[in-house]
Amino acid sequence: MIAHELIEKSALSKEDKDFWFRQIETIAEEHVEILVNFFKNFPDKATWLTSIQKRKIRAFAEGNTEEWKKILSEEEQEFNKVLAEEEKSAKLAQVRSNLNNKE
Repeated sequence: MIAHELIEKSALSKEDKDFWFRQIETIAEEHVEILVNFFKNFPDKATWLTSIQKRKIRAFAEGNTEEWKKILSEEEQEFNKVLAEEEKSAKLAQVRSNLNNKE
């Protein structure tokens, strides 16, 4: 399974890799696909994502709605930042491509 390979190759600690191995056994297939795409496209964010997921599980288990809301807000901010960076990179690539086509 590609998810196992990506997790195994990641820079995560053994503990965090084991966390994800357990998670992919219990989550829906479409969520595994999202996870695979995330690990493929943003391997440098694996530690951050692991931390967020662990915090979400803990907040949910404790019924801590304030912490849950805080985590979701942090997650949204980080995803928006990543998307903005990706958008900027894509635009830059398009400009470079246009310049190369004019030569």
